[in-house]
Parts: sequence; C-alpha cells; structure tokens
Amino acid sequence: MALLAITDTRTMERFIARVHARWEMTGTTQDFARHRGEGLNRLDLVESELWSKLQNVKDDRLSVIILGNVIEVQKTRNEMIGLTAKTIERIGSIDGDGVEFTRSAAPTSGFR
Repeated sequence: MALLAITDTRTMERFIARVHARWEMTGTTQDFARHRGEGLNRLDLVESELWSKLQNVKDDRLSVIILGNVIEVQKTRNEMIGLTAKTIERIGSIDGDGVEFTRSAAPTSGFR
C-alpha cells in the first residue's frame, strides 16, 4: 500500500482481486512438475513422429532437415531435465575424483 500510495484498505483489496483475476486468466499454475512431464511426453511423441517420417523419406535434403529437428527435440528434452552443456562440463569436476570429460574427440583405434 505504501509503494502505491494507497491509504484505503478496500481499494487495495480491489487491486489485489484484479491481479488475482488476471493471473487466473493467464493460467499461472504452480504445478511445474506436471507441466514438465506433459512437455516431455509431447516431445517423445514429436520425436517418434520425426523418426517414422525419416524412414519414409527418399530425399537426402529432407532427411537432413528431419535429423536437425530430432536434434532440437533432444536438446529441448535435455534442458527440461536439467542436462545443459554447463551441467555436463561440471559432471567430472565436482569432487576432483570423478572422470574428466572433454569436448574434444577421442582418438580412434582404427575403426571406421
């Protein structure tokens, strides 16, 4: 009330009621775990559809586009479960005793 220079309690209650009504209209639920689960399920569906489309495509250019979309879906899934590039970099350096991960390619042993 002090920040808005409102002295009447009833006026403040009306403003609060309006804010709550606006929040309800825009759908501010606090069930983030459920929303994340629903989003992950939708991503699974999108990815399976992309893979099935890829099996039926004869055009190499379209195959590359579909594979790019699969990669984007996988990146989105990783972000939703908290597996970001920064997290991956920290995996091996948490205790100092863990395995060290690098972004460079490992040398191959003659396999092609």
